[in-house]
Amino acid sequence: MLRRRDHYFCFQDDNFRSEYVNPPIPLPIPEYQTVEPLHVWQHLFASFTAKPEILDTFQFIDSLKIQGQFQLFLHHLFRHVTRSDHFMDPRIRTILKRIEQEPLSTTDATIEHMAEAIGLSRTHYHYLFKKETGISPKQYLLQLRINLAKQDLRQTNLSITEIATMYQFNSIHSFTKLFRKMTGETPTEYRRRNQMV
Repeated sequence: MLRRRDHYFCFQDDNFRSEYVNPPIPLPIPEYQTVEPLHVWQHLFASFTAKPEILDTFQFIDSLKIQGQFQLFLHHLFRHVTRSDHFMDPRIRTILKRIEQEPLSTTDATIEHMAEAIGLSRTHYHYLFKKETGISPKQYLLQLRINLAKQDLRQTNLSITEIATMYQFNSIHSFTKLFRKMTGETPTEYRRRNQMV
């Protein structure tokens, strides 16, 4: 279980099968761990826990992709819990907060300027960012925008084109393609299953 303040994030164990569990991992893994930023972990987790109806349609090659996403999650988790300290580099934390405060006005170029402003070279900045989040700055920004788009799909009546435009996608096609890649379904399918309005 991962925890950030009062937010809990865990896998439901309804279908847990003990025969699939490997011997204990020889690492000091706590029962719960405080993490941030939470949506990075949510995305890593969601990438291999697609809805059953989506998983049922996958072929062998698709199942390999899901297994790879699970291994990436485990790698990120183990690296996080085995670090001598669990505090994110304050320079990267500063950049993440600014991105999250202004996700619509943030671009790849403004992220690069943020890094320069706090004294990081482009190479070192990319290295630290990936070390702390597990993904590149561009991927982080795209994930954040997709997560915000998901929220709008659930909670508003904005058209998919309006949402794509709001989150600075060049076209509804590029938005739909990335959305499907990250969630396993199209924006229309996602809205149909989750809309609250």
